[in-house]
Amino acid sequence: MRLSARILSLVLLQIWLQTYAQAAPWEFTSPVDVTPASSKKIFHHLESSARENIVIAQDTVAVVWEDNRSGLPEIYIAFKVASASFGDEQKVSNGKEAHEPVVVAVAPTEFLVAWEEAGAVWIRSIAPGKNAGASLKLAEPAKQVALSATNVDG
Repeated sequence: MRLSARILSLVLLQIWLQTYAQAAPWEFTSPVDVTPASSKKIFHHLESSARENIVIAQDTVAVVWEDNRSGLPEIYIAFKVASASFGDEQKVSNGKEAHEPVVVAVAPTEFLVAWEEAGAVWIRSIAPGKNAGASLKLAEPAKQVALSATNVDG
């Protein structure tokens, strides 16, 4: 019985090694700017619940973050479609102190952004090249929201 467990472990190790060896190697290119350079000292904060700051749906990348360019931490999003560069960022939050944004794709070019603002959790629908939908307060008091979606390529 001990031998069987050892053989099984070796077989599983061999399968894992073969799978890993066939994986595509990482390829790094030049850095990509998400926001334009600024002479102001802006702190871009990419910490959020479940680390959901970047999402890809088909050929669109969405990046959401918090920064302090207005003097308060507020939430912004930028999109990169196909091989184009990132477009202008859009402010997502409502003008009060906002933290920990998350983003999830709900359709090939539609995303939901959620964040904590002034002790409440907010959510907003947004798509590249379109004005953001109205924000909706989900819960108060609340913080550290997480989002999840499946099958967005359909």
